[in-house]
Amino acid sequence: MKNENKKDVVKEALKNIEVFEEQFRETGTFDKKEYHRDMDLIMDLVLYYHLGRIIRPIHETLKAKNNDFMQLNSTQRNIIGNLAARGDCTIGELAGFATCSYKNMSKFLEDIERAGYAARYTDHKCRRFTYVTLTEKGKEFHGRFQTETHKEAKKLFDSFFSDEQQLEIIKRYAALGEILSEFDANPDLTKDLDEN
Repeated sequence: MKNENKKDVVKEALKNIEVFEEQFRETGTFDKKEYHRDMDLIMDLVLYYHLGRIIRPIHETLKAKNNDFMQLNSTQRNIIGNLAARGDCTIGELAGFATCSYKNMSKFLEDIERAGYAARYTDHKCRRFTYVTLTEKGKEFHGRFQTETHKEAKKLFDSFFSDEQQLEIIKRYAALGEILSEFDANPDLTKDLDEN
């Protein structure tokens, strides 16, 4: 996306979040076609701010500080992040998240296992499934990275936005979070999204 369009995309996406919130509160649902069209704009907002403006600079700062987590390649960091967020996963699931083959995922895991951050185990009910779990060392390793990331994110957030703007962003994300949590609670809300 060109730089000159980014501000317009952000404004449009924020308007749409407000519209979705209002429609959902009034009717318990919202226009599915509009949702499909506008979700791209919301994704652009998330990617632009989180990846472009926040995540990359944080990673660069942590790399410059020789953060041990940043010494891993991006796939290995994602494996640890997925295990921390989702809990134990099969190698196939991890391969799916990383869009790589089972064989390649197995190779990526070898280094993480050698470092003591993760371990494999076989499902005792069905020996065909091999799961990967974070070890205590891996959890502590990821926790330290998260703490440092949050410190750097707070610095960046404070430099980008005034206190008023920060409150507004938090309010909007909280509203969006409420709406998305309704999808988990009410599968029927997304049934016609799958049909379109």
